[in-house]
Amino acid sequence: TTGIVDGKIAEVSTEHNETDGIGGDAVPILEQQAVENNCAIVDAISGATETTNAFKEALQMALDKAAQ
Repeated sequence: TTGIVDGKIAEVSTEHNETDGIGGDAVPILEQQAVENNCAIVDAISGATETTNAFKEALQMALDKAAQ
């Protein structure tokens, strides 16, 4: 879920099936970066490249949909 307030990302909440550890630990960090950066450009997390790429793609799709 992506919450937009006054044209800025206010909240990102991701439903995921990542296992505990690197992938699962990466998701909250990515969510926080997205809110702080106000975009889908986030830093890749070492060991969680696939998770990072999937997160960025899903977030960009949500932002595009919200902009319509």
